[in-house]
Amino acid sequence: MRNNLLNELQELLASTPILLRNRVCEECDWSLSSYYRKSKPFNDLKDGPALHLEISNAEKELIKRMAKE
Repeated sequence: MRNNLLNELQELLASTPILLRNRVCEECDWSLSSYYRKSKPFNDLKDGPALHLEISNAEKELIKRMAKE
């Protein structure tokens, strides 16, 4: 039986954001809640210094490397 290349490619691409999210959480030692809070655009967050969650330069570099893999 032949594999359906298009279906396999679609499944791979659909699962990529989840795989990246899980790897980022593992490597950066973040919970899923932290991941989603840090992934929101700043203008979606309420004003105030306590809610301004930034990603460190080291975390940025780590995430870039993971995304390339």
